[in-house]
Amino acid sequence: LVMEWQNQFDQSIITASQQTNIPGQLLKNLFAQESQFWPGVFKDPKEFGLGQITENGAETVLLWNRDFYNQFCPLVLDANTCELGYPLLEEEEQATLRGALALQAKSDCSDCPMGIDLSHSNFSVTFFAETLRANCDQVGQIVYNATGEISGNVSNYEDLWRLTVANYHAGAGCVSYAVHQ
Repeated sequence: LVMEWQNQFDQSIITASQQTNIPGQLLKNLFAQESQFWPGVFKDPKEFGLGQITENGAETVLLWNRDFYNQFCPLVLDANTCELGYPLLEEEEQATLRGALALQAKSDCSDCPMGIDLSHSNFSVTFFAETLRANCDQVGQIVYNATGEISGNVSNYEDLWRLTVANYHAGAGCVSYAVHQ
């Protein structure tokens, strides 16, 4: 039953991996670490979905993943407002977008079988992949800011993914400090 439960998200992980170029095994390993494939089990009201996305995670994807922002924002706000770009939105509009993302990724559901809304869990797979993609882009900028070089010229593939995961967990401030050191 455990194997069946944790593998039920495999097709969503594979699809998200193919769409975002995020390694599928990395996604699955992070879901195992973050939620043990039980979204909402920890009942922390500030972490959502299989990847335990936080408000900062939502902000990162809206700031650093323009394609995702362009697709998601008009579903929540007026398209003309969205054209400004996330950084130029009013704080209330930014908060509305972050909240809408959290609600889409939120998987616990008191009326659902086993207390989990699987459609929201599957959305959180794609959202999490897009969030990792945003963190990857942010790490690329951090490395460039520190070295003046494109990240692939000064680091290897595996270390860049390690920095991306660190950026996801600890934030850009910590990763930027470490890279500059």
